[in-house]
Amino acid sequence: MAMSPEMAGAVQWLEALRSRDKAALSRSTAYPFEWLDAGRQGCTATQPATAPEGLSPIVDCMLADEILLRALEEHDRAGITALPVGHLQDWAQTWRERAPADATLVNAFIKRSDIQVDADLWISGGAVRALWTKVVDGTSPTGIAQRWLDALRSRDLSALARLTSYPFEVRDTGREAACGKRSAAKPQALESAVKCLLRNEELHKALASQPPFVEATGPDYSIPDWAERWWQDRQHATLTKISAGAYDPHGFSFDLVLLLAPDGVRAVWKLGSLESRN
Repeated sequence: MAMSPEMAGAVQWLEALRSRDKAALSRSTAYPFEWLDAGRQGCTATQPATAPEGLSPIVDCMLADEILLRALEEHDRAGITALPVGHLQDWAQTWRERAPADATLVNAFIKRSDIQVDADLWISGGAVRALWTKVVDGTSPTGIAQRWLDALRSRDLSALARLTSYPFEVRDTGREAACGKRSAAKPQALESAVKCLLRNEELHKALASQPPFVEATGPDYSIPDWAERWWQDRQHATLTKISAGAYDPHGFSFDLVLLLAPDGVRAVWKLGSLESRN
């Protein structure tokens, strides 16, 4: 299938970024230009850039983004497609009113085992007017938690074992609770500990119906009431707390707390509920 001029322009721009070619980026950028990034610390350069001179500090921010550049330079899969504005992703909806007028939206998707990049490039006259990105760093606590849940959804036991820290524990309560209290002291025991999760069809429907939310917690975060009885300072105080959830609009919802050590997920606590759909 032939690539449209807009898609070709997006590829050329991303290749210039990957190659750190500031001159090529300047030639293939339209103004005013801005870079918006979801969920991470923003660039401190003045935006939007109204001329090539203003673009340079923004490009410097991009080139300093080691995660973004690592994904561009070496990845497992990548693709590009024109995207109707009406199909704008959830993470980009907050910027909808800032979309450049009369520009064509091109989406680029880049994936490697530890990083995922979703990039929206707004193309006008063959040049890039705006770049919107969502970068998931699989080496961060939230990234590891996301990958653990992805492996659970795929029932990929080997991936779960790689992303798990030991000793590992599972606790659950509420609707569809089948685990009770299970643990694995080493990888060889993990299958027995997570079998209750792997076989939970309602949980898998929720994980598959839409991407689960995974959020880092701040210093003021408190373990929810339903999980307080499982918290033990000696075992858990040094672990990173991640709040997550999966929701099936036609079935059950699940609140999750994941506790992470530097080398993986140490604990998964789950609350199942079935809310009225009336």
